[in-house]
Amino acid sequence: MAFVLVAEPSASVAGALRRFLEAAGHEVTVAGAVLEGLERVRELAPALVLASVTEGFDGESLCRQVKEEAPGIPVLLLYLPEEENPESRAAVAGAEACLVGPLKRATVVSCVSLLMQLAQAREAVAVVRTEMQLLQHQSQGATRS
Repeated sequence: MAFVLVAEPSASVAGALRRFLEAAGHEVTVAGAVLEGLERVRELAPALVLASVTEGFDGESLCRQVKEEAPGIPVLLLYLPEEENPESRAAVAGAEACLVGPLKRATVVSCVSLLMQLAQAREAVAVVRTEMQLLQHQSQGATRS
């Protein structure tokens, strides 16, 4: 399926997310710190990043950095149940989506699958745009001749 980076400081939560995603056919690597997550993004170019947002782990900052350096990589932010306004916070950070715990296997896997489909659709649109621009350029050149 796809290569997914899980940025999560809790080994038990990261392990559960890894099991969920690997059972769905994804290859997973885990980063336990924000800087480590950013390094993994730079080194490995994952198809998707899941990043936790907790008091001690700034997944929103990681999201902003990923979007600055690799805007095509979808980011799914994971919030604690008591978090206020997670949807708007995720949007401000640039994430494609967010989930609020407690996390369930089917929800995580479905959301990752949908985000992968979104990324593929965006790539297809970019290809079509490029082809249309080339055709326009060629037709303008032919008209001038």
